[in-house]
Amino acid sequence: MTPLKTQLPVTNKGARNVRDRLSEAVISDEQPGTVTRLLPDGQGLDLLIHPDGRKWWRFKYRLGSNAKCLLFGDYPGVSLEAARQHRDKARNLLAAGIDPVAHREG
Repeated sequence: MTPLKTQLPVTNKGARNVRDRLSEAVISDEQPGTVTRLLPDGQGLDLLIHPDGRKWWRFKYRLGSNAKCLLFGDYPGVSLEAARQHRDKARNLLAAGIDPVAHREG
């Protein structure tokens, strides 16, 4: 009997822990469609593109068994670099066991 593989090959396509996929050029070139779309940047950070042309940064995370999301603001009001900094701060809070939404409201 052969042992089970414990490590899968690492690829960028479809990997959940890949970060910083987006660039300013990619974001500014994206045009709105007929439905709301999202562009993932990695580690829970997405850019939502609404049909009316608005673009919003969203950080999606889990705390316990609850799925939650936190909006960081609109693009270009909040730049790509600023959104990544917000994401990293929120991930640090999660690592300390603090809900980023409750921390923001308090």
